[in-house]
Amino acid sequence: MWPVPAVITGVFATTESWQDYAVSSLQTVERLAGELGLAKRLHLWPDKSMGNPAIAGRMPSPAKYLRWLTQCWGRVSEWPQEYATTGSVTPANA
Repeated sequence: MWPVPAVITGVFATTESWQDYAVSSLQTVERLAGELGLAKRLHLWPDKSMGNPAIAGRMPSPAKYLRWLTQCWGRVSEWPQEYATTGSVTPANA
């Protein structure tokens, strides 16, 4: 039987803490995808609320953060076209 991980609820204590947690989580996934050579296949979907000026203002570089969000939001997945063509989505290395 697998151990049950502890649920860390402190990140939801304030609006700011869950927003910061969400940004950190997305950026961690992006970093890991890069390390594993999967960055080109990764499609993050940050919520539109993450573009809130209050969140951007807490970032070390608000302009860089907003460019990153815009890039995430503008990314078009290759999967819809692949599905339309083949009727399935097959990983590139399968």
